[in-house]
Amino acid sequence: MKFYYENLRNATITYSGTADSNYPESNLNDVSKNTLFKDTGFTGTTYLDFDFGEPRTCNSIVLGNQDITGVTLALLYSTDDVTYNTAFFGVSPRDDLIEFASYDAQYWRLVFVNDPLTNNVSIGNIYLGTYLELNHNPELIGTTEAQDIASYVFKSETKYKFGTILQSDETDNYGYRYEGCSDIQKNEIEVMAKEIGVGNNDSAYPFYFYQDELVFARQLGRLVFEKIAYDNWTVNFNFETEL
Repeated sequence: MKFYYENLRNATITYSGTADSNYPESNLNDVSKNTLFKDTGFTGTTYLDFDFGEPRTCNSIVLGNQDITGVTLALLYSTDDVTYNTAFFGVSPRDDLIEFASYDAQYWRLVFVNDPLTNNVSIGNIYLGTYLELNHNPELIGTTEAQDIASYVFKSETKYKFGTILQSDETDNYGYRYEGCSDIQKNEIEVMAKEIGVGNNDSAYPFYFYQDELVFARQLGRLVFEKIAYDNWTVNFNFETEL
């Protein structure tokens, strides 16, 4: 299982083109996949710049709720915002997740190389950082499906909701038990827990996890580690999908 949890909420985001008036690049700061960034009329090549204020080590990018047609992606990085190097180039975004070699830089640039026949970029959220990979897949100990969500509510970091959703929308819960967790891995999980704001209720920020598929979710409740032996811990995860 892998976790992609480093988002853009503290990044300064600028766009070289002109975003659609109701879908500015600043929508990427709120981590919701339903408040979109869009540019449906660009030609040539445009790019999004992310300034994290300090170096961030990255080896993966998730483009949540994206609709990118006729566009090739490149990702660049820079330590001075002058000279940029290539993390990857020539990727067609057939799915939301791209992994690459690890680089450390304050400035990152996502480039859209446009096919002259189509001009469309739409992205709900972007998670750019270093993924956390568990040493082995945890045991799935239970799922709960089809929990109705009331109309016109959607979760946000303040426990309110983003935008509106249909009453028929539903969330799923996934329970996992992770045994044989080392001290090092425990520390890595605790770093992630702090970043996503794990507390007594649902985590302040959603994240993506991948086992058999990419899922957008929050952690429900605190992560409690049980020490089994030296360098051996057990912890239960409880994820609720984010609509």
